[in-house]
Amino acid sequence: MYLKVLILAVALSACEIKDMTSEEQSTSPASYDSAALVGSPKAAVKKRRVNQMQRSLSKILGMTKNQLCLELGKIPCGDLVHKVSLGGMDAYSNSQYEYASREPVTAPMAVDRLVLASCSTRASLDIVNPAQGVIFRDINLTDDGRLSKDQAFYDSINRLYQRAFLRNPTATEVKAMEDLYVEIYEENPIGAARNWAVLSCYVVLSSIEFLFY
Repeated sequence: MYLKVLILAVALSACEIKDMTSEEQSTSPASYDSAALVGSPKAAVKKRRVNQMQRSLSKILGMTKNQLCLELGKIPCGDLVHKVSLGGMDAYSNSQYEYASREPVTAPMAVDRLVLASCSTRASLDIVNPAQGVIFRDINLTDDGRLSKDQAFYDSINRLYQRAFLRNPTATEVKAMEDLYVEIYEENPIGAARNWAVLSCYVVLSSIEFLFY
């Protein structure tokens, strides 16, 4: 399933983007329309380095750096263990005074570690206290334990995209999130709501749209 999630992350990041009108800003599921492709005026992108990633994740998920991801329960993932893999440099510990000229082979794993741990913490906090949820606020379960696809469900998807990209999701992206939950539930109904919250967050925050700017 996780391979499919990675494929979904790439697919979502390639979805088309356009400027939203005030009518399209509505959180109703019916208001998400397909977007038109808009070319970049600069035609150049840069990859977020570790400090940028941690600051962005902290702002989007409403958590401190020490809440995002800790190795051995003590060390922030981007400060030492995965610093070089995530595009940083370590002059004091490794005598590295320049950024790596090539992307390290461990970079994808380091991104997965940082983003998945961060999303897992945010999802757990929101599920435990949905009324105070930062992303997954007021989500509900049906009598048979399924995640209720009510307004709060779609608001959570909308909120995730707005905080991450300052835009609403497209209809294609919303449908992908719906399909992701169905697949998770069919594979294992127990904990499906939390698993969906974790992986939907991961899909968005490990996408090309987030990793590059």
